[in-house]
Amino acid sequence: MNLWPSSTASKARLRHRIAALTAALVPALAFAVSGTAPAATAAQAVSSSPSIALPSCPTSTLCTFASNSYGGTRWNFPYASYPHNVWIYVGSAANDNITSLYNNRTWVSWLDKDCPASQYSYPVQGQQSIANLNNGSWFWDQSNGSIGMNDSTSAFALQESTTVAPGSDSC
Repeated sequence: MNLWPSSTASKARLRHRIAALTAALVPALAFAVSGTAPAATAAQAVSSSPSIALPSCPTSTLCTFASNSYGGTRWNFPYASYPHNVWIYVGSAANDNITSLYNNRTWVSWLDKDCPASQYSYPVQGQQSIANLNNGSWFWDQSNGSIGMNDSTSAFALQESTTVAPGSDSC
């Protein structure tokens, strides 16, 4: 049984179909193998400062910075290097020193003012970036704006699939 068409026009149509199918499947296959979204999707980040370019940040990583606009010392918290769904101390260098961040992850990364974690938690959505926690818009207590988030983060948690904050019993 010969599956290849005999006429030139039929062969051309088949080559065209194969090319179209390949063009559609290659990006999907790359996504399935790598586990990351194609670059066009990753560029569609939720940003609190759309005029500021996003920093370079490894895939599946919460990147935090000491200065606004993603400057100064950088502290990376990669998903593959930490336990999930538990509070973790940011470390002595980053403790109370985070001013900007980019959550280059699919899922929520949580920040907390205290360690052990307290009622002052904030869910950073997947692909969300905050270029300046010191601009008067970011507070641990959003109801009254009494405790600013700038330079006051002590813990983080990397969620796997839900947006329910981890318990306050770890850190």
